[in-house]
This record gives sequence, structure tokens and C-alpha cells, in this order.
Amino acid sequence: MAFTYFFRDRQTLDLIAECVIPALKRHMYIHIWDAGCAMGPEPYSLAIVLRENMGPFLFRNARILATDIDESGDFGETIRRGVYGERGVERIPAELLERYFTRLAEPGPHGEPRHQIAPELRKAVEYQQHDLLTLRPPRDGFGLIVCKNVLLHFTPEERVAVIKMFHAALAPGGFLVTEQTQKLPAGLGGMFEQVSSAGQVWRKIGNLECRIGNVESSIRNTDYAIRNIMTHEALRIQQDHAFSRVSDYTWFNLDAGGQRVGKVRVRIDSGTLTVYSLSIFPEFQGQGFAQQAIAAFQNQYAAIVADRVRPEAGGFWEKMRFTTDYLGNYTWQR
Repeated sequence: MAFTYFFRDRQTLDLIAECVIPALKRHMYIHIWDAGCAMGPEPYSLAIVLRENMGPFLFRNARILATDIDESGDFGETIRRGVYGERGVERIPAELLERYFTRLAEPGPHGEPRHQIAPELRKAVEYQQHDLLTLRPPRDGFGLIVCKNVLLHFTPEERVAVIKMFHAALAPGGFLVTEQTQKLPAGLGGMFEQVSSAGQVWRKIGNLECRIGNVESSIRNTDYAIRNIMTHEALRIQQDHAFSRVSDYTWFNLDAGGQRVGKVRVRIDSGTLTVYSLSIFPEFQGQGFAQQAIAAFQNQYAAIVADRVRPEAGGFWEKMRFTTDYLGNYTWQR
């Protein structure tokens, strides 16, 4: 549904403040996914609750990824601007409306008052178009996933598959929050434990081999099923079996200090590793994690190929002792 309003389902927001935020505050970086965000009141309501319960310094390290299928193409611009009419904000407590919104001098197209959310909160929320039924999360390692008013539109089979995808995308011990009226489907109890009897707040647990359509997926419990582990200095590299089993590629997670800092997409042919993408999440860039990842791979494999490297990234591979074929590829041989 495209229309919603701020502080809808206040009871669930209160449960997040009571049961989830204390656990999230133990992490240096906090990644949250609001799946089915409509035009933004829900992720911004969540941002207000986080800011109120974390304080300004820790809140600066919180990022909310707001996604929706959005066939109109309008949601992203609305969320980026953060401007909402009187109807949308009327249920916000007065002190929070004053603290986090500015009333604009220019009224809306029908003469209604308009309010813009504070830059601090707009910076914390990012929009991305996403279809949950692709069963491919936009990233993994989320400490909290919120999905309300979406699952009820799916078939029972689709609902189960999407929740399994959420389980795979959550960090160990991460939380899933759904609408008060949306009970967890039968058969998924081994994946989550209910945190509070007062609402649908669940913590990730369990180990499950599941089948989604005709695709087998190995879902982790407190950690990924481990076959390949490499380390270099503070960086730990381990295979992401959940992503690898639903992809044509092998995926590795990059972890440092208990945080997910990036991912690598590769193919492995005997002793040769072909790297198709090496992504360090924005907040961790410039800390040497990409160099550590390649150094660890050089200890593990006899040959490495960097496939179709962007021209501006060529210097990185040369620094790691790779040679160019002048066709966009870089190679390294032990």
C-alpha cells in the first residue's frame, strides 16, 4: 500500500525500543532493512525511535535500507526529500514532531501544510527498489529486518520463502519484526525465537536446509556453514553458502572485528580464482580490507584473475602485483 502514516503500529515501535535496540547498541555499525517501506513514514518512524533511544553519536552509525517494489517510481524521490503532508504526520507525538520536523513555508498543491524531516534522519535512510519475491536480499548482515503490511499479500508458500530469505540476510542473533497480526508461519519456529509475547518480534536462531522453488539453499544458524576460511591480519574470509547456492558464483563474506565489511563474488577452477566483484561497504572503505582480502586469496590460490576491471580501479590491482592484459583484465600467478 502506498499510503501510510508516521508512528503507525506504535506498540511494535515500542517493542523495538525495549527489546531490539539494547542489543543493536552493542554493535559499532547498525544495518537495518525496512522491507516494504511505501513512501517512507515507516522507516522514518523507525529512525526517530532509534535516534531517541541511541543518542546522536551511536545513531550516526545506523543505516536503514528502505525498499519497496514501487512500480510508480515515485517512492525514492519522496523519501529522499522527506516532505510529508499534515495527514501523514498527525499521529506523531507533538514533542517529536517539533524536534525532528520543520514546517515548510510553502503549502502543498491543495493548500495543506507540509513538514520536512530533519537532515540527520534523512541521511540515515536510503531507498532502493526491490522485489521480495526475487528471494535475493539487497545485502546481508542486517541486525534488524522490519516487514509489515507486505507478507499478507503473498501466498502461504511465498510467505515462507520470503521469511527464509530474511533469515539468511540477518546477522547472527539479528531480529525480524512483522505486523502484530502476522504470525510466523508454521514450520519456521526452529529458525526464530519470539522475544516478547506482546508482539511479533523474533530473534534469529536455528539451522535449516530448505528448498525454495527448485533451488536448494543452505541457511546458516549462528554462522555460515564453513568450508573455506581464510584470514589475513584482522580480516576473516569465509564462504557464504546461502548466497552461493542460489547463484552462479561462489560468494565470500569479509568480516573484521565482528562486523561484516564486504563481499566477494568469484568462480573457482582448481587452483585458479576469478574475481568478478570485490565490494567493501561504504563505511569500511579506506581501511585496507580489499588489500587484505586479495592477500589472503594469494596465499590460498596459485593463480588469480580480476575480471573486467574498471579503468579507475586498475591501480589497485597493480598495487597487488597483478599484470594487465590491456583488455580490462588483471592476472596474478604464484
